[in-house]
Amino acid sequence: MAKFTRVPLRGSILLGVLLVLVIVKAVSYVQVRQLERELQDIADQRIDWLRRNDWSLMSHQAETAVVASKKFIVFGPTAGKVEVYFRREGILGKPQYTEYVFHFEQQNGSWVETDSGVCQHTDCQVRAAAAFGD
Repeated sequence: MAKFTRVPLRGSILLGVLLVLVIVKAVSYVQVRQLERELQDIADQRIDWLRRNDWSLMSHQAETAVVASKKFIVFGPTAGKVEVYFRREGILGKPQYTEYVFHFEQQNGSWVETDSGVCQHTDCQVRAAAAFGD
């Protein structure tokens, strides 16, 4: 007859804690992906809004990047950032980029814009080129 071995209490506790951490991480991952899908819809709306307000952007290619996060992994305030990049042909055929950045907080289930800006500096050019895969 086979003897059952006793699992040490410390090992059981460690395994339980590890299991809880994996579950929390999985829930956080699912939440963040859902929030990023919501922000992607906002990003598409921002492209349309920018093009309606600046006709010169109609001929530019556009790309977006979105980031969402909870302050305390699963709980706490939710923040988001939408980056909209436009590319046009510049001098001597070299692409020129413009980045629009919008910061959001989720309040009462909806996204509220808290800050926005536009950037054409070197670091923005690098991020935009990466977004377009250039």
